[in-house]
Amino acid sequence: MVPSPELLTGGKEIRVILGYNYLMCKLQDDTSNIT
Repeated sequence: MVPSPELLTGGKEIRVILGYNYLMCKLQDDTSNIT
């Protein structure tokens, strides 16, 4: 079975959001370590 385009784009959006949140957490950790 081939997943629908809506499911594919939705999964990509979720991955982008999770990746963005992860990067922001990493940046906050780095800046807190510097100060």
